[in-house]
Amino acid sequence: MRRSLLLFSLALLFVVLLAQPATAYTITGGTPAQQATVSETVESCLVDYRLVDAHYGDARIRIVPLYSVAGSSWLDGSIDLRDDLTGPYLAMVAAHEWSHAIYRMMPPQLWALWEDWCGPADYRVWTENPREAFAECARLALFPVDQTATRPLTTLAATPADAEELVYLWRLIAGSPFTDLGSEDAELQAAAASLAQEGIMQGYADGTFGAYFPLLKRHVTLICQRAGLPAPDWIEDYTPAARADVRDAIPLTWLEDRWGEGITRGQLARLIWRAL
Repeated sequence: MRRSLLLFSLALLFVVLLAQPATAYTITGGTPAQQATVSETVESCLVDYRLVDAHYGDARIRIVPLYSVAGSSWLDGSIDLRDDLTGPYLAMVAAHEWSHAIYRMMPPQLWALWEDWCGPADYRVWTENPREAFAECARLALFPVDQTATRPLTTLAATPADAEELVYLWRLIAGSPFTDLGSEDAELQAAAASLAQEGIMQGYADGTFGAYFPLLKRHVTLICQRAGLPAPDWIEDYTPAARADVRDAIPLTWLEDRWGEGITRGQLARLIWRAL
């Protein structure tokens, strides 16, 4: 009887644990009202807070006395917020610091892409630091306007739309099914992942995309038809497709020439990604 009761109790505990939502962050310190504001802000972000937890193991938000700064974000995923902040200003600072956590989740190649977008930065001035610029732009792009409706505290050229695009690239790359694109640039990784999701270009049974494999004209027609792009009737043409063939037949955006070369899967993926 005792053993049966123990097993029943363990089973009930297991069911209760399964019913509890995943805890991706903890908030300590401050008042209940401050904790509620921070929690509402984090959970309103367009990037699911559980993704931050998946990266850090647990994101710890502390409302504590701070001097000279309103908030800080640390490499281990923890965030400190000043304990005298309230209302919309507390939400704004929490959104800014949470955006730093999102930034650190991205692969370094996207950090470099952001810095390219921002242009030269003077790291002596925090408002002209690309990491701070991302946090400010992401605050406006990824959080509800009514919580964070102030101008971004940055003088760089990058915009909230740029930040949103960077996050979109990151989420595509993070969800890529392909094992052979890890060292490739962000555009190719995002293009391959996006076209795979749309069923336009699939990879191979071994999990690779084969970016440098050449395409036949037949392949080009089939892929462009799936993408809804105009394409010549090359269904029965099994000859290699040259870059010039694709340039003349399909209105896509090229960034370089070398028209006599054959076109590869990766090159066509880039072109379709730019066109869609």
